[in-house]
Amino acid sequence: MKILIVDDDVRMTDTLLDILKEKNHEVEAVNDGFDAIKQIISQNYGLILMDIKMPRLNGIETLKKIKSIKPFIKVFMMTAFTNEKEDWIGEALKEGAYRVLFKPLNIEQLIQIIEKLKNEIEILLVDDDLEFLHTFKENLHEKKYKIFTSATGEDALKIVKAINIDLVFIDIKLPDLNGLDLLLAMQKINSSIKGIFVTGYKEEMQELIKEAFKNGLEACLYKPIDFQHVFSLLKKYKEIKIKINSD
Repeated sequence: MKILIVDDDVRMTDTLLDILKEKNHEVEAVNDGFDAIKQIISQNYGLILMDIKMPRLNGIETLKKIKSIKPFIKVFMMTAFTNEKEDWIGEALKEGAYRVLFKPLNIEQLIQIIEKLKNEIEILLVDDDLEFLHTFKENLHEKKYKIFTSATGEDALKIVKAINIDLVFIDIKLPDLNGLDLLLAMQKINSSIKGIFVTGYKEEMQELIKEAFKNGLEACLYKPIDFQHVFSLLKKYKEIKIKINSD
């Protein structure tokens, strides 16, 4: 996982750099909120570890600016303050912080959290049926999967550019792109992305489905969806990702 550490405490950043690099993570550090924003604009990170209390631009304001640039990025806020600064913690969570860690950091716990994040499957569902989107998302949330949704191909491509999506479920008939064209466009952005078609038009779409399988389509699901089948597919891909990361 590519990680950015943001903290004005140089000793703290140096310590975290050493520890996380030993765990084979790609890690960079800056000591200022403004420098953090520059890094976010120019590079993609899987995780940001950022102190709340910093000079010039504090962690909360930096978080707001980062989220306006890349809204889906995961940010862990760090703080040595508890009771007297509960308003900071609440605001950080309100502004989209993934979680808040308290200093001195429990390094073993931090490593476990990062390893868990590294092995999570990032899932995208693209369908112009908003009711179906909601149902699909709710079913996956019950199983603790992280899922992003989009009703158009254009918005889906924006998400793929912002997040390292592992698996995408694509409705074949979309208002702006067909499923195959969208999958090929996504693979140009992220060659490792896996695609699964979802459709209610089994006979009508056979030729396009066959062409998609020639271009790396993993599977095709037909509506109404059998979610047990979906969970079996997700379990398989999670096992593959864990194996790749452990190797």
